[in-house]
Amino acid sequence: MSHPKLNVYDGNAVTNAIFLQEVYRNARPDEVRWTLSHRLATPSWAGQFGGKPPENAEADNYFCVATLAAGADRREADHFAAAHVVVLDDVDPNQHAAPSYVIETSPGNYQAGYLLTVPMRDAARYARLMKVLGKRAGNDNSGNNVVRVVRLPVGLNTKREHINADGEHARCRLVVWRPGERYTFEDLEKMFKVDTAPLTAGDDEYATGMPEAEFERLCENIRTGVDLHDSINRVAARMVARGSHPADVKALLRELMHATSVERRDDRWLQRYVDIARSVDSAAEKFAPEVEEVKAGVGGSAVDRLVMDFGWPERRRAQEFVFSHVLAAGITILASYPAGGKTSTMTTLAVQAAGAWVVETGGPALEVKVHRHVVYYAEDPRQVVMLLEGMIELGWVDAAVARERIHVRATRRVAPAVLRQLGEVVAADPALRLTNHREGRRYDAAPWVVFDTTNATIEMESENANSEMGAAVSALREGFLDVPVTLITHVSKALKNETNVSALTARGAGALEADAQQVLFLTVEDIGDGEDARFINIEGAKHRFIAAANALTIDTEIVDLVCYDEFDLPCVERVRVCRVTPVTREERVEAREEREEIQREAEGLVAQEAVLRAMVALGATQGVAKTAEHCAVNATQVAAVVAEAREAKRDDCRDAIRALVDRGVLLKLKVTPEMRERLGQMQGLNNYLSFNPAALAPAGSPEMPRVGRFVLPERDPE
Repeated sequence: MSHPKLNVYDGNAVTNAIFLQEVYRNARPDEVRWTLSHRLATPSWAGQFGGKPPENAEADNYFCVATLAAGADRREADHFAAAHVVVLDDVDPNQHAAPSYVIETSPGNYQAGYLLTVPMRDAARYARLMKVLGKRAGNDNSGNNVVRVVRLPVGLNTKREHINADGEHARCRLVVWRPGERYTFEDLEKMFKVDTAPLTAGDDEYATGMPEAEFERLCENIRTGVDLHDSINRVAARMVARGSHPADVKALLRELMHATSVERRDDRWLQRYVDIARSVDSAAEKFAPEVEEVKAGVGGSAVDRLVMDFGWPERRRAQEFVFSHVLAAGITILASYPAGGKTSTMTTLAVQAAGAWVVETGGPALEVKVHRHVVYYAEDPRQVVMLLEGMIELGWVDAAVARERIHVRATRRVAPAVLRQLGEVVAADPALRLTNHREGRRYDAAPWVVFDTTNATIEMESENANSEMGAAVSALREGFLDVPVTLITHVSKALKNETNVSALTARGAGALEADAQQVLFLTVEDIGDGEDARFINIEGAKHRFIAAANALTIDTEIVDLVCYDEFDLPCVERVRVCRVTPVTREERVEAREEREEIQREAEGLVAQEAVLRAMVALGATQGVAKTAEHCAVNATQVAAVVAEAREAKRDDCRDAIRALVDRGVLLKLKVTPEMRERLGQMQGLNNYLSFNPAALAPAGSPEMPRVGRFVLPERDPE
């Protein structure tokens, strides 16, 4: 596209260094120059403070329109020293007075810069001009702030929308270069018709005078990821000026930003999210009214949040999970009785959430769509570390990944207000955001925070008070916001060893379960022979999604770890670690029925052994090689002997006799007149038993037949 009104640059080489030398010509020596160079594969908005100007022609290259105060280590308005250029973005340069330079940032898109004769050191005055320019038609109003960044002449524009048909990125091009054409700030104010009346706090629309429509527009900007820096600052200032508590303002801003679609959450979005606390605190210093201390949850912010529409999302947003359709992201609870295995189970889950589980050796892992850093607050941090070491020893865990992404910290009993502040710190820590990639898209996952246990973390006068517990959960939700939080707690003492999930409740006030998004119960079920089965129950407990499994089964294994004692001498410590596996309702019912059948068989075998011992005691082995009648014993007497020894109940004894007869071990005799005469008139005369000679081995056999642990008698020689 030709521009007849422009004196097109004659083609002499202007490097980024030469360009910046002219921009910062009148900067003071101690002021900090900020530049940025990044590549599409590794985007970062950290920038560099001082140093050589970026000259990589195959990268996105930027500079800051202002120099920063000496010693500045962040590009923020608080560090503003002086502005050296006024830049119009996405404009037609022909419509404005002759600029000092024009850069074509992509085909048909231009940035026009007006170099200042004298640097502008009044940040408020410079901000007013930028605000006016941002509202003018034809000028891109995103990023119009006192420390905004704009492009350098040498470099690429790697935004996806500017890739050409050959798959090449747009290249920046300097089309006008007139560094001698400079303007005073007053000239620019007149040129752009800016009201130059003195700025006062009372006239500033950051205070209470902002119209509701403007407030809603700014909130919508934040929801959609547009002009974040200015919108966040202005919303924060307006709410604080109207008496909102800073904690409420931070919570609202995080809620608004959390509504931004995933594809718009780039590095700049994350930086703005991280800076929310700083923006609100700065607004509180400047605009907070001098009144009695405002409590969180009341005042202007409460009204602002109640009258604000939730806002229909551009696309239906799927529910976020820590483990897909097993554990929701949000405030969740895991409850069990003491010594139920809560910590060992949660440590295994932490490993899998962090992406440190080794499937080849540890077995299948739960489905995880995005991996996360895990911050584990434990009342016994050493226990968690030893559990991790145990799984590393077995080869179940990638040690390097676990040590990078799992952060074990000691918990302390603190007030809910402190937990809210902790949430703000954790949510704002970019080091705890883990970048995930899928199908060319990126998502910076918030960390998963575990508090083990609730009692060791939340300080309350009474854990049974619903008002206190509700306030604590609310503080967690507003402080952590998009950070998933799991609270580990106990079930009520009266329900110890209860396995019916519908009958279980977490210890303390009901508000804990009522205000949580999901509740899980870890139960231990006796399966006989001194063994038990452990489950994390999903169905039957509170959840707001269709679960992919009825429960998680927990299998444990003991590992020996070499440790060092007080004298730094080696010793061995045993640690019980676990695996978790999802199980459906049908699989769980089938497994329970199988265990019950095995239990019944085991109990029946015990009764059969008791019957056989009783028969031996009653002389059933005498003359066993002769006819069965010569070794018959009365069944009623057998049952009496078993019952007296308390080895089995009478009903079980009858079932055992029937089973032994069916197996051919015993014979049920039909009494003949000869037997009646020989045996005499006895109770149960028609109910006699004897060993079946065919089931017995001859004397001297190497292997004697058994029933359970009972060795059947030998068959006497003929």
